Amino acid sequence: MQTDSITAYNGKGFHVNKIYMEGPLFDGTLKAGRYGEFSSYGRIIDTEVAGLEWTWGDPNEGLSGALTYGRLSHDERNMAGTTFEGTTKDGADSYGIKLGADGKKAGEYTSARLKYNFSPVTAMGVTYGHLDNLTVEESYAADGSLLNKYSDDGADIWEIGLNTTLADNLTLMGAYTTSDRDGVYDSVGDEIKTDGWFSELRYKKHDIKDPGSFAIFANYRNVGALSTIDATVDYTENIKGWTIGFDYVPIENTTIEVFYINGSQVNATTSDGAQDVDIFRAQMEFYF
Repeated sequence: MQTDSITAYNGKGFHVNKIYMEGPLFDGTLKAGRYGEFSSYGRIIDTEVAGLEWTWGDPNEGLSGALTYGRLSHDERNMAGTTFEGTTKDGADSYGIKLGADGKKAGEYTSARLKYNFSPVTAMGVTYGHLDNLTVEESYAADGSLLNKYSDDGADIWEIGLNTTLADNLTLMGAYTTSDRDGVYDSVGDEIKTDGWFSELRYKKHDIKDPGSFAIFANYRNVGALSTIDATVDYTENIKGWTIGFDYVPIENTTIEVFYINGSQVNATTSDGAQDVDIFRAQMEFYF
């Protein structure tokens, strides 16, 4: 298996995304190994973690929750959406925000999440996440002025959201995320935003086991790069704007997704300032 996830493990020519075991513990379920971690609405994180997760309650009824401790492998790459033009002390022509301490290939992540179902059609979710270290190299703008001093402070990240069914086959969700990791600056010297909004209206729901099923969606995002680790929707981090698209299942275990995004960067990733974002994408995915 191979992935573009920031947390994919790549060692000696092979890739491992998920391998874990799970079983009952204290009226809940304990999962151990390398598994997919998903915050309440996937706005903080939707990627692989190596560690432990304990879940309890029925996520479709009443109150439920989860506790997680794990490591996010990143192979010293930057967090999604945080590669900026600028010169580092070591002479590199770009800098970013790395998960974990300097020189480490993984960062520690701890989280707690709760979900409450108000009714069969309406629910609210809250997630708290903590990263032990986010490393920013000393970096300079094109004119030689200092953008960032070296820092490796941790971060607390919060997510809160609500989802509801408005009518048959029509759902609406919205979520807000924010972190306390301030004082990091982009390529033109503006502080990188630490909060983000995402909302989506969706008609129907596709199912990879149901050929012919489909979903049509429209969403809006205004997501600061420091409000998320690796969110669930493509082209989310450091982007504000609209998306329209659809998912279709032509045969079992296969999906076709087509979408169009129109917007702009939240923070500038080059010295020319924030760029417009105009993306059309079509992709086919296979599940094994």
